[in-house]
Amino acid sequence: MTDEKMMLTVKEAAEYCSVNVETIRRWIRTGRVSATIKSRKDGYYIPKIDLDEHRTEEIHNISALRNDFLTKQKLELLEYKEQLERELCRVNVVLNSFPK
Repeated sequence: MTDEKMMLTVKEAAEYCSVNVETIRRWIRTGRVSATIKSRKDGYYIPKIDLDEHRTEEIHNISALRNDFLTKQKLELLEYKEQLERELCRVNVVLNSFPK
């Protein structure tokens, strides 16, 4: 891989890490990732290797959020199922109260 391919623009870095371009810019401002300016026109270039740790971290964060969301959805569905079962029991009681 050439040096050019090992350096990413802010947009490419954002796509590589699955984050917004503003997140990459914030990481640069806070020193979380190193970046060099090629020119005012071209903007920042970030070494791809510097992004690997953050990419893994973001993927882990996304996975954790997904799992939290699915757990919450599962709990909501279980609560809804219990409500339906209680309602079905009430309906059965009413139906059984009628003479056959």
